[in-house]
Amino acid sequence: MFGTSASAPDSPPTTFVVDGLLYAVQICEGGTFSGPAPSGGCRPCDPGTYMTLFQRETNALCETCPLGSFQSAFGQTTCEECAAGRFSNERGARDCQDCAIGKHNNRTGATACVDCTGLQFQFNKGSKDCSTCPDGQYYRASERLNEAGECLVRGLQSRI
Repeated sequence: MFGTSASAPDSPPTTFVVDGLLYAVQICEGGTFSGPAPSGGCRPCDPGTYMTLFQRETNALCETCPLGSFQSAFGQTTCEECAAGRFSNERGARDCQDCAIGKHNNRTGATACVDCTGLQFQFNKGSKDCSTCPDGQYYRASERLNEAGECLVRGLQSRI
C-alpha cells in the first residue's frame, strides 16, 4: 500500500486571494482535500487518487496512485499494489489489468507482464507463472492476439 491511514477533524478554513479569486484552504481528513471557495469544504479524493494524513497538511490536491498500484474507491488514504498476475502501467489507475494469454508476472506492484519463453506457456489471463510443455514437446505461440499457443510434438499438434 502507498500512503498511511489516518483521520482528523475538519479545521476552520484559511482563505487567500490569487489573481482576485478567493480560495479556502482547510485541513481535512485523510482521503479528502479542500475544495475551492466559495463552497470550500472537504471533498473525497476520486478513485485513482489518495491523500494521507501527512499530505493533507502540505498538499491541496489528492495524489495520483503510482505505477503498479490502483484505487477503485472515493476518499482513500492509500493505493493498493496490483496483485501478482496483474499490472498497472498508468498513474492514477482505478484498477489493474490481467496479464494477457502467454504472459505472466509473479510479483505485486508490477507495471508490466513478461512473455513465457522457451518451453513454457500460459493459456490463461491473469497468471502468476508459466507452465512447461511435456517432455518431447515444444511450445509455439499463436499468431492471433489473445489466443493460446500450443505444445507440439514433431508433426503432431496437441493443445494442453
